[in-house]
Amino acid sequence: MTPQRFRQLRIAFEELLAASATERPQRLERIAVDDPALAEELGRMLAVQTEGASVLDRAAADAISPPPVFEPGALFGSYRLEAELG
Repeated sequence: MTPQRFRQLRIAFEELLAASATERPQRLERIAVDDPALAEELGRMLAVQTEGASVLDRAAADAISPPPVFEPGALFGSYRLEAELG
């Protein structure tokens, strides 16, 4: 992608985001008349934007699971947990 094409894509995407949700499809259709490839890429970008929150929108602590709890007698390969230390 050339710098000019990226700039064109960025400007069009920002304009689509600024438009209301009801206006976006009509604007995208108008873009598709002149540049179908640009409209297709913008459509993909809008779909990702409107899908919802990404992993980056959540706190890091929400993305990890709590550590496992091991009870005496648990097996780890050929090792057995006899008792908790400390």
